[in-house]
Amino acid sequence: VGFPGMAAYRALFQCAGLKPAERILIHGASGGVGTVAVQLARACGAFVIGTAGSPASMELVRSIGAHIVLDHTQPGYLDTLAALTDGVGLDVILEMLADKNLENDMRMIAKHGRIVVIGSRGSLEMTPRLLMAKESAVMGMAIWHSAPEEARMAEAAVAAALRSGALRPVLGDILPLEKAAQAHEDIIARGGKPGKMLLRIE
Repeated sequence: VGFPGMAAYRALFQCAGLKPAERILIHGASGGVGTVAVQLARACGAFVIGTAGSPASMELVRSIGAHIVLDHTQPGYLDTLAALTDGVGLDVILEMLADKNLENDMRMIAKHGRIVVIGSRGSLEMTPRLLMAKESAVMGMAIWHSAPEEARMAEAAVAAALRSGALRPVLGDILPLEKAAQAHEDIIARGGKPGKMLLRIE
């Protein structure tokens, strides 16, 4: 729970400043950070849209609280977002693969919206005018930049969500320690079950 919980809390509240009733899109919502982010965003009163890449992953994202789940393997899967947000756009986007999605994020974000980049696997060309037109912001997030007070706040908030039941950890594949190399390969290939992959130490 520690790293994904802290990362999700920092991205949602310390970076994006998510507020109740705001509309948020969480890319990769079935992953380790994504599943925590969906639950924390729903618990704070946001309207949550998540993306996932298989029927099982989509059902998981629904079951943990997303109002809408989109299949990111389908062409044009983002075309419905204008209708889902009444043409206004999204207040917050959590981006797990910026090199693929950031340009589209900048098109979908609302005026004064915030995009938080949690993951990226390469470079991209982008159109800065999309940010200018809406006075929106793109910021990166790295958990190790948390100030001590921010870390204490995140720890307390995640612990409280666990105690109240607002946050339920989602487990993915559980592998023995000797398969650590395979675990890394599975993560890169986006294989395995939704949720957080664990290594079991006997």
